[in-house]
This record gives sequence, C-alpha cells and structure tokens, in this order.
Amino acid sequence: MSESIATVIEWNDRIATDWGFDLPAAGVAAAEASLAVTVARHIGWRGKSVIRSYNGKPYLVLYGRPGERPRLPGTRYLPTNPKVIAAGLGPVANARHLVRVNMVGIFLYSAIDITRFLIDDRATWQELLGQVGVDIGKVLAASGIGYGTATLAVAAASLATVVLTPVAVVVIGAVAGVAAGIGLSYIDRRLAITETVKANLAEVDSLLDLLPSIPASFTPRQQQKLIARARGRRNRP
Repeated sequence: MSESIATVIEWNDRIATDWGFDLPAAGVAAAEASLAVTVARHIGWRGKSVIRSYNGKPYLVLYGRPGERPRLPGTRYLPTNPKVIAAGLGPVANARHLVRVNMVGIFLYSAIDITRFLIDDRATWQELLGQVGVDIGKVLAASGIGYGTATLAVAAASLATVVLTPVAVVVIGAVAGVAAGIGLSYIDRRLAITETVKANLAEVDSLLDLLPSIPASFTPRQQQKLIARARGRRNRP
C-alpha cells in the first residue's frame, strides 16, 4: 500500500515539475467545472443573466427561453433567492463557489504534502510547513486571479453592450485560474520560493533552539556573533 502511495506521489511530483499541473490542480479544475454544469442544468448553456436595479434593489434578470430553465421560469429574481443560489447564479452563489474551490484546493494540496511527509523519513516539520504554506498561497492567488478575470470579462462585456452567458463567465474564470496556477508553479520553481521558505523556517527553528543557551550577560554584539556562528555550523555540509 505504501509503495503504491509513494508511486502516486512520485508521479504527481513529476508531472507538476514537467507541466505545472498536478492532481490537486485537476481537482480544483473539476470543482470549477462543476459550477458550469450546475448553471447549464438550471438555465441552459445559452441562458443569460445580468444584474439590474429596480426601485433601488438589485435583481438578477434572466434572458433566454423559459422552457430551458424549468426551475427558474421567471425573468427576475433577488440574488439571495435560494433557487438562484442553487443555480450558481449571482454574487452570493459566486462567493460561495469561490470559498468551495479554495477549500478543495487547500484540502487536496495539504493531503498530498502531508502524505509526502509521512512516507519520507528524512522530511522535517519545517519542510512540511513550508510546502503547505506555499501551496495554500498559490491556491488562493490562482483562485483570486480566476475570479478577478471573470469579473473583468463581465465588466468589459457590459461596456461593449454584450451580455456573456454565465457558463461562459465560469469557463473564463476556470481557465484563468488554472493558467494562473501553472504560471505560479513555474515561478515557484524558477525562483525556488518553496525551498527558500523551507530553509528560512529551518533557520528560525535552529535560532529558537539556540536562544536559551545565550547568556543574558552577553552584549548584543556577542549574541549576534554566537547566532552567526550557529548559522555557519548549520550550513556546513
């Protein structure tokens, strides 16, 4: 069993290095695609919606054939309507979907990182925390870029008096998020961000271990020399 898990982890790391796209990223992409399917199931692939203000209140206005959206036969709904939220439409549904996608990404990446830590006898807690921290940062950044891109696409379309279908908006955001994730992984590898974070955490841990041994009577300059000497010993091969 452990050998099979190790093989999966090795395969995941290899494709992540070669393509910047791994199993957790595929899970996030699937979560993004699920929203497009939900929207299409409720209003059809060609159905359109837009937020309009009536009497000072925002409403979600639906366009298209009513027969393609039997669950939402009307043309105007409040964004907080449970049926609208269930259909994946409106700002409330979008915010919930963003949180859901982030949770999926965080869970999958953390699971991979923790599994890698458990099967590697040489791995340290500092390496685990560094890897998880950077991966979570990339998940949040990629989803934010995807959400922002979709929002800009809607704004640009409205300026051009064009109404994008909700499915198209979801697809734009999903593609932008996946592309951002691949780009962030490439930057991480080129700049060795994860490895730098791991090294810094290890250094902080070693300094914390050293602090109790520094006599309080030492001058600040003497304390700095001791710390620098400890760093030098740790960096020796």
